[in-house]
Amino acid sequence: MLGRSISSLRGKCSDATGSKWYTLYGVVFLVVLLGASSFAAEVITDSTVYDMGSTVGIDGFTFGSSETVTLQVTEPDGTPVTGDAGLPWDATSDGTGGFGTSWILDYQGTSDQLTVTAVGQSSGLTATTSFVAGATNLDQLKNGTTTVPPEWSNGNINTSTSCYSEGRAVPYGAFITDQ
Repeated sequence: MLGRSISSLRGKCSDATGSKWYTLYGVVFLVVLLGASSFAAEVITDSTVYDMGSTVGIDGFTFGSSETVTLQVTEPDGTPVTGDAGLPWDATSDGTGGFGTSWILDYQGTSDQLTVTAVGQSSGLTATTSFVAGATNLDQLKNGTTTVPPEWSNGNINTSTSCYSEGRAVPYGAFITDQ
C-alpha cells in the first residue's frame, strides 16, 4: 500500500523535487516504525557543582510517554548515598518523555563525585549523569588565646577561642578537595 501511494505521487512530483518527497516519507516512515524507544534516554543536572544544602535540579528526556521514572543518587561505585538522601524516588514523564525533579544535597559521605541514575519503569531505559557535591570548605583562623593554640575553625570565632580586636583582619582559608 505504501508503495502504491508513493507511486501515485510520482506523476504529480515529476520535477527535481520528487526525490525530496521520497526522502521525507522515508524518514517519517522510519521514525514511526522504530518508535521513540530506540532513542537514548538522557538525564542532566542544572549545574555540575553544588554546595551542601543546595537543590540539585534534575531533568530527563526521551523516556516513555507518561512513564514512571525512578531516580537514585549514588557514590561512584554505585552504592546509594547514606541516610534519607539515598532513597530512590519517582518522577512521571510528560507526553514527550521528559520530566523535571529535584534533590536536596544533604550528604555526609566520603566522595565529592555523585551520580544520579534514572530508570524508566515501563521502557527500561536508563540514563546517568554526575555532579560534584560540596567541593569547598571555608574556615576562619582562630588565632588562639593564652591557653588555646591557633587552629582553623568551620564556624563562628569569638572571644573564648580567639583574641582578635576590633579593626584587625580575620584570615579565611578555602580548602578545595581534589576532584
